[in-house]
Amino acid sequence: MLRVNSATFSPDGTEIIVGTGGRGWYKAAAPKPASDMESPRATIDDSSNSLDPVRIAFTEPVSGFDVGDLKLTLNRLIDIDLSGATLTTTDNQNFTLLGAGDLVTETGSYRLTLQAAESGITDLAGNALVEDAIGGFWIDIDPPRAQVHVSVPTYATKIGFTESVWGFDVADLELTRDGQAIELEGVSLQGMGEKSIFRLYGLANLVTEPGEYVLRLDASQSGITDSYGNAMVADAEARFTVEDTTPHRFKSLMFK
Repeated sequence: MLRVNSATFSPDGTEIIVGTGGRGWYKAAAPKPASDMESPRATIDDSSNSLDPVRIAFTEPVSGFDVGDLKLTLNRLIDIDLSGATLTTTDNQNFTLLGAGDLVTETGSYRLTLQAAESGITDLAGNALVEDAIGGFWIDIDPPRAQVHVSVPTYATKIGFTESVWGFDVADLELTRDGQAIELEGVSLQGMGEKSIFRLYGLANLVTEPGEYVLRLDASQSGITDSYGNAMVADAEARFTVEDTTPHRFKSLMFK
């Protein structure tokens, strides 16, 4: 057995020069890197909570990946056909799924699974994908709705939404008496908690005359949206009556 005192690679890395301690030097072929025996792995990016687009990344370049390897379910019960979606890539390692968002028809919990079994996905060394990748998405396509409530005779006013909203202010409200508009001067809105309940202050100062009143939230021009960007589309209103409380003067009855 030769005792090796020192060794160095040739400049091109194809040979190793070995020193044997007083017995001279000789060249040998450099050892080859170990074969790639590791299977590729994949991740589905669900951080944006959006199904269009969806980023799917592998640990290395792969072949054999197509839309047919993906499964989309709603509430883990309903399978959604992904044949209308497409996959794009520039390096066969990072992929983008496009068009899945167009297949969403209702609010719910969506699960996108890359199914490893029988997918035919392999890396360049022929190692097959063996572990599934899963992404979870909560998709809300329902617009927010509102209710307006006015308590008589205090005229304390509350506007409640089905979920937290953005973009709601006094300019979105309209007040009328017997069909005639009344300016909402001196009133203010205050959001409560998660911005799903608001209180309107100052209405009592504007409803001093008797008549039929309507306080309406006009959705069409409001710009009110929920956290998913769904715009409010339905108006909400409260109707109430202010009675004539003015004392009446009665004529004296004259008896002959």
